[in-house]
Amino acid sequence: MDRKINIQAVTLKGNGTHRVLKQVKGDHVNSYDYLVSRADFCYNTCFGFFGLSAGEYNLTIEAEGYRPIVKNYPIMPGVLEYFRITELTP
Repeated sequence: MDRKINIQAVTLKGNGTHRVLKQVKGDHVNSYDYLVSRADFCYNTCFGFFGLSAGEYNLTIEAEGYRPIVKNYPIMPGVLEYFRITELTP
């Protein structure tokens, strides 16, 4: 994992939802705490949203020194997606 990437914001919009995550860095954070509590998080270069209702969502990732990424994702009930790998472009 590249801990040198400075994620400025991860924004999720859609279906009446608007959430913005700020990056948490450091070895003092236990990322499993977020997963167990099912709380939205952006830790180092990974992030997750929980409790989303079915619908279409627009995801924007802004990182220092990289072009913003904007993608649309459908969320369907009962279908979990643990990983979606995204490459940042300088």
